Amino acid sequence: ICPVSKETQLVVLSIRRLVEALIRVHDISGKELGFNRALLLPALSVRVADMQQALHRAGGDRAIKQILWKPEASIQKIYNEYPRQIFSERAKKLGIHADETIDEIVQYFIQDDLEIQKNFIRHTS
Repeated sequence: ICPVSKETQLVVLSIRRLVEALIRVHDISGKELGFNRALLLPALSVRVADMQQALHRAGGDRAIKQILWKPEASIQKIYNEYPRQIFSERAKKLGIHADETIDEIVQYFIQDDLEIQKNFIRHTS
């Protein structure tokens, strides 16, 4: 179920890049990290329509037919307040990077999580 419009702009980071970032931060020395231990992770800025198109490229019509568009004004209002872009020069200097494209994120999901999600759904239905 997608409760927001296709034009909604979001910032996204794949789980794979998140884990890479956590490992990288773990391995950074205190001296390199500096006094400020808070770190904003970089993210890719995409519209929900971009996500839908990437899903279609990866899975065809069958994949996008699974999307149920059910707009919820209260949820849309919340998403409209979220940042639409995130830049983190500090993270970049520390070797932490966002995903390059939404297609990359979809492929990572297919490779890393799709079967697990299918099994979870089978066992909870």
